[in-house]
Amino acid sequence: MDLLFVWNFLLSLIFQPLFGKPFFYWSFISLALLAWMILLRITASTLVGKPIIQKMLKNKISTFYFPYFPAIDYLLIITFLYAWTHVPLFFPAYFIFFSALVITIHTDMQYMLISRFVSIYLVPTGIALSFLGLTAIDPLESTISAIAGYAFLWIINKIFYMIKKHDGLGQGDLDLLAFIGSFVGLVGLWITILVGSTLGTVIGCGYMLHSKKTIPVVPFGLFLAVAAMFFVTFQSLIFSYIASHTTL
Repeated sequence: MDLLFVWNFLLSLIFQPLFGKPFFYWSFISLALLAWMILLRITASTLVGKPIIQKMLKNKISTFYFPYFPAIDYLLIITFLYAWTHVPLFFPAYFIFFSALVITIHTDMQYMLISRFVSIYLVPTGIALSFLGLTAIDPLESTISAIAGYAFLWIINKIFYMIKKHDGLGQGDLDLLAFIGSFVGLVGLWITILVGSTLGTVIGCGYMLHSKKTIPVVPFGLFLAVAAMFFVTFQSLIFSYIASHTTL
């Protein structure tokens, strides 16, 4: 458990001077998010039929949790905190969005599976939140973006099937992009596809060059989820950049 308190101390030390609030405030928030990450990890394994709660009960949290992809969870916590401090108006909706994406990251990375409970089934939630004014887009754009996200990957997959005679994308990827579109809109959808595809290509090629092996299947949903979180976290900077490089 020593690593937990070191991590909590360092995170509080970083956020306290940047965004104010007492040191113990950030300490409490970071610990709460760490507990939430553990719960999301348990949920992820349960959704794909591989429950790990029994393993957690038999082992100490320190021996089970921290050696297991620790850097990913630390980065996710920082992402949650950064989004909270930069988009506070829409953070309740983005908290739901990020939580579903975290589950997707774990299931796709470990099991190459994406649960519909955290993708296509949450599209109505995204549309409803936009209707209530809790996201940065309106209900019409939310609906169109969900349909466009699904349709775009469906068309790509059909073209791939005509050429290769087998699917190039999983159904989970289509469901996931529809869910992402319902929360981030058309611009966010385009950024997610662009960043996710680039990230997947770079990491995939880098792995093949390093290992001298081909990758039969790439967890594309993982990269889409990371790209969507990137867009939400830095959307103000992204829109400012687009506006400054757009000529009328």
